[in-house]
Amino acid sequence: MARRDSFRRRLTGWLANLRRRFFGWITVPRAVALLLGLLGVLIGVGGYLYRYCACQDWPNIVAGWEQLFLDFYANVATTLVGITVVVLTIDLLNERRAEQQLKEQLIREMGSRDNGISLRAVEEIRAHGWVEDGSLKGVHLGSADLRGVSLREADLQNAVLSMANLEDAILLDVNLRGANMFRTRLVRTVFAGADLRDVRNLTDQQLVTARALIAARMRKGNTYDGRFNLFGDKEMLTAFAEADGKTSLTDDDWAEFYGVSIEEYQYGQKWARENLPRLRREAGLEQEEAVETGDGPQPEEQQSAAPSSSAPPSPVVPTQSLLSFTVRRLIGLFWPFGR
Repeated sequence: MARRDSFRRRLTGWLANLRRRFFGWITVPRAVALLLGLLGVLIGVGGYLYRYCACQDWPNIVAGWEQLFLDFYANVATTLVGITVVVLTIDLLNERRAEQQLKEQLIREMGSRDNGISLRAVEEIRAHGWVEDGSLKGVHLGSADLRGVSLREADLQNAVLSMANLEDAILLDVNLRGANMFRTRLVRTVFAGADLRDVRNLTDQQLVTARALIAARMRKGNTYDGRFNLFGDKEMLTAFAEADGKTSLTDDDWAEFYGVSIEEYQYGQKWARENLPRLRREAGLEQEEAVETGDGPQPEEQQSAAPSSSAPPSPVVPTQSLLSFTVRRLIGLFWPFGR
């Protein structure tokens, strides 16, 4: 019984969606064109049957109009069907042009310096499915106020984000390959799973202010190794560890979380001990803000197993564990400040 009710609900929903889409597609020009086309088809079929079909028992509906019908039925049918094709084609082209104009307008609004206008434009762009389909490739968003924007899975390849404000933005799984991020504000920005390969003018001073970079592909193509000790990354792993009943985290746990080898993680922490204090000062982070954006493990808390060589170890592709897999898949659902 329950299965039958579920099937009935799905069928009703499908029919309602089909009816809504059909009546949304039908406009006055299209309805007129379809009626003319149907009339042309009927005239063509009727004329053909009247002239060539030896149906002696059929009533002669066109008695008295034989010659006129025979002379004109083919032309009338062809003309009406041709009108249908032309009207539908012109209507479709007009619709596409209007859609393109709307897209261009929304992208211009997305680059506005007014945060409210930018956020509304992004919501409209997402509602039309233009966030992930490549419509935002190479888009110019210089100086845009995109604070708090959600651009999950957006394709922003080669986009210009110079001097844009992406504070508190959610950029989960965003493709930023080749983008220009000159002086882009990235305070508390979430880059989890983002593709940052070949990004231009992106500095460590900007990245140190972000909130999360787990599973991100960095500028040189390597996976982020945790070197900035960002608060969002630490917060997430701590929550998973507590749910797993762990009271302390080892370097192996951190390496597994970031999806890198233990050597790569430890090399990143060695780099952090040498560079993070300077980067935070250069980024203008006050002590309170530094704690908020990611005051990770201090040097004395690190294990002494860091490699002595100043050169990074050869990349090792680790086996993806269940924890890493879970983190990567549930990151959007877990994040406390929305999608």
